[in-house]
Amino acid sequence: MSNCPNCQHADHVRVLHIDDMSKSLLDAKHLKDPTEIMRVPIKDWMAAQVFLADGQSADCHVLLIDINFSDDDGAPSWSQYPSSRGGGFGKSKPTGLFIGLSAIGTHASDIPRVVRVVTKDPSTFADDPAALTAAGLIRAALDRTVGPWEDLGAWLRGNWKGDNHAETCADALDGLRKIIVRRMATPDRSGLTVNPSTHLEATYALEELKKGRQLGDVGRSRLSLEFLTVGDTPFRLNLKSLFADKGLEMALEEASDFLTGIAVAPDLLRKCSDYAKRVQEDHVNIYELIPEGEDLERVVTLIFLLTRNS
Repeated sequence: MSNCPNCQHADHVRVLHIDDMSKSLLDAKHLKDPTEIMRVPIKDWMAAQVFLADGQSADCHVLLIDINFSDDDGAPSWSQYPSSRGGGFGKSKPTGLFIGLSAIGTHASDIPRVVRVVTKDPSTFADDPAALTAAGLIRAALDRTVGPWEDLGAWLRGNWKGDNHAETCADALDGLRKIIVRRMATPDRSGLTVNPSTHLEATYALEELKKGRQLGDVGRSRLSLEFLTVGDTPFRLNLKSLFADKGLEMALEEASDFLTGIAVAPDLLRKCSDYAKRVQEDHVNIYELIPEGEDLERVVTLIFLLTRNS
């Protein structure tokens, strides 16, 4: 769960899977490359308490929340508001929402995150005040551009994608990609930056894949993107993991569009990357290679050289 560069799953999409039934994400129809997903399961109220008490990192990019923990006998019962449902809630209880809220609140993070609701019936708690309060706080934590109390019943239903966990995870990956692009274009507290060297390397790697080279020959590490949040939180995400729903080899054009969407001055970066390659391969002096007056190009080229030699 760490963001350290040497960890085995450092650049995998991490999914906090809150579900009392322990449903699998191994469904090739919806997740073409499930091995690229790092799943962190929480299956009951006790496991959630241990997870939070141990200080385990919850810096997950995706929260899959099964609202109703009816099969978890250890979770608190839910009979506070029986009037709207006649006989009450029975064994139904919105434990998943409170576990998700606790994980978000206990481990604050400004990395991109997306939540999806996985439940057979999202209307069960759509009118329950406490459940809606938890949903509102989750929504406010994940998307600061909206107010927390705007039609939460509709939000619950809108983020509900059915009871197929793999399909819902695939939808969440699509949402995560969109959030990253959106935040890259937002010049405020929700902003992100991408390391230009890793962005350009991933661009070159995709071009090689488009020309028919095999992923094993291109190298997975070349597809790893390094981001930095405005709160100075570094994290890495691999294109192969970001497109685990489609399979990267089957989504090369979409991956290229994604890179274009998060690019910062792509023409400048490509130009300076070429300069850096010539300096390294031809042993050319940078001040002789880059004309006077192109001070920005010289600075960016130096950054490329320093990054590659670090």
